[in-house]
Amino acid sequence: LMKARGKDKGLEFWRRLAEQQVNFRKGYTLISELVSAGEFPVAVSLYQHRVDEYAEKGAPLQWIAPNPLVGGDPNKISLLKNAPRPNAAKLFIDFMLSAEGQKLLQDKGRSPGRVGIGPRNPLLKGAKAFTMHVSSEEYEQLGKEFNRVFKLN
Repeated sequence: LMKARGKDKGLEFWRRLAEQQVNFRKGYTLISELVSAGEFPVAVSLYQHRVDEYAEKGAPLQWIAPNPLVGGDPNKISLLKNAPRPNAAKLFIDFMLSAEGQKLLQDKGRSPGRVGIGPRNPLLKGAKAFTMHVSSEEYEQLGKEFNRVFKLN
């Protein structure tokens, strides 16, 4: 939010949201289930693929793309320094980054990173993505500010 809208607008959003006595829960799947069951009318942050999965099963959920930004942290794939079978791991990495591997991710509702293979959800097509990379110092400061605004300490 801070990266997409700027710190001042982000903090103002937090303050206005905090005035609404927000409920906090741990676990994106749990939150998806609670919203699906009608326990809460809305959730601010859920995994898009989980919302799609529940909606396909008939849950009254709809994912709404922010205008036009979608925040996310890209998934990573890497090879461990002392992997017992490094060549097998290299083959797996090659597969996961291939068109076939990225299509597999797409089929599971994930948003592939490979050019030419877009997301399955039409609401994500054309959305501008940004990553949430911040330094550990920024992360700590934002966490303190979040806890202060939402009175979580």
